[in-house]
Amino acid sequence: MSGRPLAGVALGCTEFGPNKVRVLLSRPLNSELLHGLMRNSRIALTVSEVPTHRSIQIKGEGAVLLAAQAEDLQIAKRQLRAFRDQLIDAEYGEAFATAYCRFDPAEAVAVEFIPRAAFTQTPGPRAGERLQERVR
Repeated sequence: MSGRPLAGVALGCTEFGPNKVRVLLSRPLNSELLHGLMRNSRIALTVSEVPTHRSIQIKGEGAVLLAAQAEDLQIAKRQLRAFRDQLIDAEYGEAFATAYCRFDPAEAVAVEFIPRAAFTQTPGPRAGERLQERVR
């Protein structure tokens, strides 16, 4: 293994929790990333909001590949529609936004991992700052 970071693009994130994050990926578009996860189960997921660039990064371990379930695909479709609308609102154009958010459900795979830390990634003076755990 080269030790270099691998990047991919997710279809959606179906579950956040204190003990599990589930994210969906297109297998063909993320093949190198998925092979890397099979060799080393550490992962960092960055989730961003288009209009504000507000972003968080979740670092985790124990990543496993699973079959995407019907519920996962419905959630991904809903999230991609919302993301497409944000891209259009940000003036990326309808054709680009639609093409960028298109996926083949038969090619989707789920990755589950255990979150260990979260950080703000939003541009500005607090970028990289660790998020505090919520009090229950």
